[in-house]
Amino acid sequence: MLLANKAFEVFIMLVIIASELTVGAKTYNISPVVMSFLEVVDVAITIIFLIEISIRFLAMHPKRHFFKSGWNVFDTTIVLVSLILIETLT
Repeated sequence: MLLANKAFEVFIMLVIIASELTVGAKTYNISPVVMSFLEVVDVAITIIFLIEISIRFLAMHPKRHFFKSGWNVFDTTIVLVSLILIETLT
């Protein structure tokens, strides 16, 4: 199963670290070019997280159990807020 795959877990952890680094980088006075690049990276990261949460939701049986996990609720909320922010910035 993909969710139990060690390489998939490592990839998601690396994406989380990349997300944290982009947030941190935005706290510095950076050039508009770098800021534009970080915005593109943010969108890519959000898409990756959306795919990951979708895979986890689709793998859950029965589906209603997905939201019994606080982490799933937290992750879903973060992805939804990120999608809303992307929409408002475009």
